[in-house]
Amino acid sequence: MNQFSADFSSSPAQTPPRRRDLFFNEPNISSTTPLVPPPSTVFGSSRFGSGKSNTLFGKQTPSTASKSTRHAPPPQRNARPSPRSNDFHSSYATSRGSESTERDGFEEDEPIPVQSLMKFSTNSARQSKSRSVFKRSTNSHSTLPNKGQPAVISGLARDLGSRAKAAPLEDDDALLLDTELFLQQLHNEKEQNMDEDGMRSLIDVQVKDLLNLWRNNADSTGHDTTDIGPPASAAAFDKANYLASLILNLHHPGESSIPGVILTWLNNHHVSYDPLLRSVASAQPNPTAHDLFWDAVLALVLRGRLQDAMRLLADADFQYAATAMDDGEQDPGFHGAQLQTIQSVIFRARQVINSCPGMTGDWETTSEEWNNYRGNIEAELENLGHLASGGDDDDDFEAENFGVNKPRRELLRKSQRSRNLPWSIYQGVRVLYSILSGGADETIAQSQDWLEAACALTIWWDGASDSSIQKWRLDVSQAPEDAPLASYLSRLRDAFLCVTDPEGKNTFPINSLSPVEVALGCALQGNVSGFLTVTRVLSQCVAAAIAEIASTAGWIGSGSNAGFDLDDLMVLSYGGVKPDLTKDDVLTQYAAALFGLSSLATENPSGVIEVEGWEVSLSILSRLDDEQLTRDSVHELLDQLPVSDQARTEKIINLCTDLRFMDEARAMSDKLGDHLAHNTTQYGLALLCYAKSHNAVRIQQLTEMLISYCLVQSCPYPEENELDEALRGLVETPKSAFAAIIDADPEAASILQFYVVGYACVRRIFVLRDQEHSTQRNKTSRPNLRARKRVAAKAIVAAVNSAADSIYGGLYDAERQTAIQADALLPLLGEATALLAKDHDNRSFTNEQMYALLAAIEDLETVNARVREATDACLSASIGEYRGSQPPSPRAMLKKSMSSGKDSNFSFSLMGSEMMGSGTSGGGRSDGSAVLVDGKGEGVRQMQRGWDWREAFRGVPVEEVGRVVLTTLRKGIAKELAMGELEL
Repeated sequence: MNQFSADFSSSPAQTPPRRRDLFFNEPNISSTTPLVPPPSTVFGSSRFGSGKSNTLFGKQTPSTASKSTRHAPPPQRNARPSPRSNDFHSSYATSRGSESTERDGFEEDEPIPVQSLMKFSTNSARQSKSRSVFKRSTNSHSTLPNKGQPAVISGLARDLGSRAKAAPLEDDDALLLDTELFLQQLHNEKEQNMDEDGMRSLIDVQVKDLLNLWRNNADSTGHDTTDIGPPASAAAFDKANYLASLILNLHHPGESSIPGVILTWLNNHHVSYDPLLRSVASAQPNPTAHDLFWDAVLALVLRGRLQDAMRLLADADFQYAATAMDDGEQDPGFHGAQLQTIQSVIFRARQVINSCPGMTGDWETTSEEWNNYRGNIEAELENLGHLASGGDDDDDFEAENFGVNKPRRELLRKSQRSRNLPWSIYQGVRVLYSILSGGADETIAQSQDWLEAACALTIWWDGASDSSIQKWRLDVSQAPEDAPLASYLSRLRDAFLCVTDPEGKNTFPINSLSPVEVALGCALQGNVSGFLTVTRVLSQCVAAAIAEIASTAGWIGSGSNAGFDLDDLMVLSYGGVKPDLTKDDVLTQYAAALFGLSSLATENPSGVIEVEGWEVSLSILSRLDDEQLTRDSVHELLDQLPVSDQARTEKIINLCTDLRFMDEARAMSDKLGDHLAHNTTQYGLALLCYAKSHNAVRIQQLTEMLISYCLVQSCPYPEENELDEALRGLVETPKSAFAAIIDADPEAASILQFYVVGYACVRRIFVLRDQEHSTQRNKTSRPNLRARKRVAAKAIVAAVNSAADSIYGGLYDAERQTAIQADALLPLLGEATALLAKDHDNRSFTNEQMYALLAAIEDLETVNARVREATDACLSASIGEYRGSQPPSPRAMLKKSMSSGKDSNFSFSLMGSEMMGSGTSGGGRSDGSAVLVDGKGEGVRQMQRGWDWREAFRGVPVEEVGRVVLTTLRKGIAKELAMGELEL
């Protein structure tokens, strides 16, 4: 132990009580403040006996502090102190931007007059409480004086949220998109079923990156304010970022301890003590001459800035102390034996601070090392009491009753003549030790507001639980109760409720009109729902991100309604309190707001990325917990998107598919298919849309419309030069076209192939027939007519078999699905008449094919009248078109068919009845020519055919054509079969 001596003739040395050298035996801990005794130039030449501390005091200049401040009566120890902010806030502004809780030096600054902030007494007249200070134990220091009311902050948050609307989306596009990318990555990792530890580590990393992103987008200039949080004039996003920096770090501290995280946050985001520190450190002739010397020391200790507190104490020379006048001195400063005692106590206090685990960055304050440290402080408090009482355990010196039993002047004179520790010094060191050991009363008294008080009570907590508090505490985490994180968060909740209890003593009020203060209170209490309610009033982006992280990490409940629909929830909540805000509530509203943005743009190394608001909205909705709410919300948003923009609609369909909104993707595919079918000639793309939605009815309606126009006009429809690329691929290169569809969606490929094959077969008949005309410019490639007829005959028989497949022995089965309807049977048989041979050498049909035609004729002639009438109508339409009637627009016919009901198929007879209703022209056309309806149903054009079966029936009445066609076909087939038999 370091010992110093001095010769004081006027103040004989007294030996202080024996004490345990607890901190002197501690290993030396690195510090920027040396703990060696001050040099002789500081102490002067006087020395005193062994075992005594040197004095730092000599003559001093009078303090400039007002005596009214120095002699202000002290508050009750357990009474509500005047909030430090009342004095401090009026003179010191917030200094932000520091990233470290330690300081390397003091900046010179002009002293600023500030009223005293000391929460310990500096007057010798004390209250009536008889208990010796050195008998007090620190075992119960951490016990909170009152429990608080959990419902208060929840009500404030609910009221504030109900009065204000969610914040408009005024954030930068890059911020919104970058935040969404973070959350998408987090969701994707979660979908991979990562283990719990891995997920926790990932979230911690994502939280740090997200906070960095937000901090870079917030106002980095800081705000000169002494209020809690950014000033009212600050941007809403700055306030939201401020709130997010606390709650996310509390729940995701990473490798740091909760006390360490809170300390860093307080020093970076709460009212700074740097101006106070500079003012006190620059006071002349010594920092102790400043009225707020002890306020500065205790404030720095409270904030964990132990190095700074050590520097102030190391530079302290109490022969200039302004508080000496509060202890009865006529002038500032202490002298003689008292100065020696003070210096010894201060040196000891520096040893205590230097031995604190926090000096090495260990802020796990509930650890065994910290428990041992607090035990040592308890002994130091006992020694301090002995010094203050002069070693006499009697009533002459009472911690709460100093000066009551004897006249004040007499005790002051006795204190001045002795080595007794002055009251102001004793109180300063005692409160310092009490804070270090987790004393709740002293910590609250030294805090300037409820935020600092609640945080400090958690930082310096000794880990001991209070059974009375446990009875009313609610869980603040999904983590096990014995987990360090949950324990600290529980303590933070208890501390917040304690220091803000409206009915408690020594508590602080919350500004219920400040969204920042209400949200902070919710964060400290663990009321995540209330926090989100307030935060989304400031920034929907920040609130939504926090909600997602909280849900993924498990510190907020699911948004699921447990199987209840909206009507059920309305009934259950009738007359009750509005349910808490959930993650799904926040995300749904945020997605709706994003949906209203036309576009968002951001830059990356590859260039500018631009997306539409609905794309981000769908991405967010895909991460809701409630599946029914997801479907309803997505459906509601997509209903607002027009499908006239084909590129955008395709993008919607692809995004819905990627996000696994399969029903919604199919619905949009249907809408796009309808748009294309009704307004364009891109029938192939429309078919692909219907196939993607698995809408077999729409595919059947569209393909049957295409078949009907082919048969009615006896030509391929659409014409070769009007085929869209999708339809061309389906009918000309089906193998490769369907292979790609099968890879993506086998069911869609199966449905599409079933119906498209019928259209492809019918179209092939006319393509083969007209191939000579289409290739007449290239004589070398002109196909052989006989070969073409044989291939066409094969196609006709295949089409007839498909159309007759629903008729068995004259019985029609409406439930049997066929690629070509029975309505088309007569026009197909009419096409077959053109291929009947006049001699055996020119036969187009094989015997098997002709028997198939005869079977179809038998079925048609014996089927019920309704089916026969439908086929007659279709045949009449074809004859009418040949004789000059113009078919109705394909779009109009398709719309009429589709509007008749989703299960109603297109009917060949529908077009026939339309044409018959409009009348037919008696005129005809020249051989080999036709009038063809164009793709838009506007105007006509001429085309050339290889042959036209209708020419042979030019003079037959329309109503007789069907009978004559069947008769002609029967006779022709019989003739061909007979000729074949005779030749055999």
